[in-house]
Amino acid sequence: ISEEISIGNLLSRRIDDILKKLANKKVIIYGAGEHTAQLFKETRMGEANITAIIDKDPAKWGTLINNIKVFSPEDDIKKGVEVVIISSYSFQEEIYEYLSGDPEWSRLEIIRLYDSADEEKSGDEESIGRQLKNLGYL
Repeated sequence: ISEEISIGNLLSRRIDDILKKLANKKVIIYGAGEHTAQLFKETRMGEANITAIIDKDPAKWGTLINNIKVFSPEDDIKKGVEVVIISSYSFQEEIYEYLSGDPEWSRLEIIRLYDSADEEKSGDEESIGRQLKNLGYL
């Protein structure tokens, strides 16, 4: 009997692994939506040395998530930053393309929280979407 892996457990484990690799590196999170707020609530993401959160939505600029200020991707906040974590399931690939195509962002390590293997482990994309919505990530 194959057991369906919960995307929430998979994400928590992945974040734990990421935190081990990050040690004391300065980190920026890309994505100031509910997904990021849930990551801070439900995982150990707050233990990372997160210096800023960025988002393309001007309505989010200047707001706080977990006491971390949200900036525009164009703001000059990358000094000393080594890693950017993409906090989005639905738009992860679009964000990755944007970051990897920009010389200033592409010099950073870009971490995606989801990979194509997640669909194989957890079911199809629709199933993952339902699981994330039920967990409050979407």
